[in-house]
Amino acid sequence: MTDTVLAVTEIAKSFGHVNALKNVSLKIRKGKVHTLLGENGAGKSTLMKILAGIYPPTKGEIILKGQNVTINNPQHSRKLGIAIIFQELSLSNNMSVAENIYANNEPTRFGFINDGQMVNDCQRLLADLAIPLDPQQIVGTMSMAQRQLVEIAKALSYPADVVIMDEPTSSLSDNEADILFGIIDKLKQRGCAVIYISHRMDEIMRVSDDISVLRDGEFIATHDKHQTDIHRLIAQMVGREMTNIYPPRIGEPPSAEQVPVLEVRQFSQDKLFHDIHFSLRAGEVLGFFWGWWDRGVQT
Repeated sequence: MTDTVLAVTEIAKSFGHVNALKNVSLKIRKGKVHTLLGENGAGKSTLMKILAGIYPPTKGEIILKGQNVTINNPQHSRKLGIAIIFQELSLSNNMSVAENIYANNEPTRFGFINDGQMVNDCQRLLADLAIPLDPQQIVGTMSMAQRQLVEIAKALSYPADVVIMDEPTSSLSDNEADILFGIIDKLKQRGCAVIYISHRMDEIMRVSDDISVLRDGEFIATHDKHQTDIHRLIAQMVGREMTNIYPPRIGEPPSAEQVPVLEVRQFSQDKLFHDIHFSLRAGEVLGFFWGWWDRGVQT
């Protein structure tokens, strides 16, 4: 008996004269994490949107649990047992965690929404996923990382055989990412397949069982995680061997004694920033990092 729960065969997608996907074939195994790896524009998101019922394929087949299926829309995709967690949030800030998770799927009693049951169901779901959130908290009062966890719980509130995660750790701190990895482990134990998209190589090597590389809309290769390495994957992503991750520095690095071309001291603006100091020397690239105290996420 095959362990393939989802297969796409010769899937292509064109937008006018642009071929976003060119005859891509993949097999996703039950109870495994299958990572899609590729540069921006490789076709990863297009393929996921086809599986989510957002785009119809131009050609090709989707085989789910041995049956050839046509996915008509996102509701149909969910009904077939495909859950997707997009990087972009789709939450209502003026509603509670429970109301967001069960939106359009609220439990009812005598034709009315049963708020008590909805909160209880939400508590059980969050406890099962080990997500430390209050079902009655208003989403608009939460950090971006907490909202991402709500989005994850929302997708997993429906029964699913395949869960698609598109850059799910993009707004998560290390601790919150560990919660996600725990959820992935539980999904695997229950026989659920996970399709994972990320650019973070350490993450990919941690969670993946299988890794497929796409480049310019084409399938390049699928690897067992234990039979490949980061350098090989990067080479397949970009189409050439990478002798250096970063280009060589041209010229001598700036000296600490060099006179700055720009210097800022004790720079403040009410309610925005306070007592900022920095200096910039010729030949330097100065990066600014920001974040929230409760998130540990910086950019």
